[in-house]
Amino acid sequence: MNYVSIAIIAVVLFSFIVGLVKGFSKVFTKGICRLIAIVGAVAVAWLVATQISAVKALIDQTLVPMAGGWFKSGVLGVQVNSVEELQQLFSSQIVLSALSGSAAALWAQISALSTHTLGALLGKYIVIALVYIVLWLVAYLIIKYILFGVKYLLTEIAKVPVFNTIDKIVGAVVTTLIGGVISVGLVVIVIYATSGAPLLNIPTVCDYCKVGLQQLLGLAF
Repeated sequence: MNYVSIAIIAVVLFSFIVGLVKGFSKVFTKGICRLIAIVGAVAVAWLVATQISAVKALIDQTLVPMAGGWFKSGVLGVQVNSVEELQQLFSSQIVLSALSGSAAALWAQISALSTHTLGALLGKYIVIALVYIVLWLVAYLIIKYILFGVKYLLTEIAKVPVFNTIDKIVGAVVTTLIGGVISVGLVVIVIYATSGAPLLNIPTVCDYCKVGLQQLLGLAF
C-alpha cells in the first residue's frame, strides 16, 4: 500500500469511529439536512420543469411567448432571419461583438421562437431562470422540513436503549460509506485535475475517473 491508500483507510476508519460513537441521529445534523435539501431541490426542480408535461407546456406555450414582448427596444428588437444576419448584428455592436462566435448556437434557440429577436431569447432565459428558482425554493423548503422532522423522530427513537444500539451501528455504516466516497472522490479528482485531460469533456472525465478508481482500489488492496 502507498501513502494515498493509507490516507484513505485512515479517513474511513475515522469516519467509522465517529459514526459509532455519535450514532446516526447525531451525525444526521441540520446542516446535512440542508445540504441534502439543496441538492435534492435542484433535481426536483429539473424533473418538474422538464418531465411534467403541464409545467413544460406552461413554460413553452405561455410564459416564454409572453416574455418575448418584454425587451423590444434597440438591438434587442431587431428581427433576424438567419445565422448570418445574427452575426452581422453582433459585429455591428461593440458590446455584442464578443458573441459572434456563439451566433450559430444562439440562432438555433432563436429560430425555435416565434419572434426572431434577441429580446425574445433574453426573455426566454429570464423566464426559465425564474421558474427554476421558484421550483427550487419550494422544493428546498419542503424537503428541508421533512428531513428536520425525520431527524427529530430519529433523535427521540435513539433515546430508547434498544434503538440506541441500532442507531450507533447505522451511524457507523453510513459515516464509513460517506468517508470512503469523499476520500476516494477527492483523490480521483486531484489525479484527474493534474493529468492535463480535458475538464469539459464529460465522457472523458467519466472514463478517466473509472480507470483511476480501479487503479486506486488495486493499489489499496
